[in-house]
Amino acid sequence: MNEYQKEVFSNLILLREKLEIYLQTPKKLEIYAESFEKFFEAGNCNEIKFKATWSCWAFFGGYFFFLYRKDYKKALIFSVILYAVI
Repeated sequence: MNEYQKEVFSNLILLREKLEIYLQTPKKLEIYAESFEKFFEAGNCNEIKFKATWSCWAFFGGYFFFLYRKDYKKALIFSVILYAVI
C-alpha cells in the first residue's frame, strides 16, 4: 500500500469523499466506509486485511441474495446443492 492510499484510509472525510465519487450512491456510502475502516484497522493501519463481516440478507436469503447481487452462477450452484440435499 503506498502513502497516498494510507492517507485516504486514515483520513475519514477524504475516504468518504472518494467513496462517494466512486459509488455514486450516497445511501450505501456509510456501509462501505465502515467496512473499509474495519479492514484498515485489522491491518494495523498499514495495510488492508480481511475481517469477517455479517450480512443477515446473505445468511437467511441465500439464493435470493445471489440473484440480488446478479451472481447467477452462484445462485445456480446454490439451488442445485439445495435441491440435492432436499
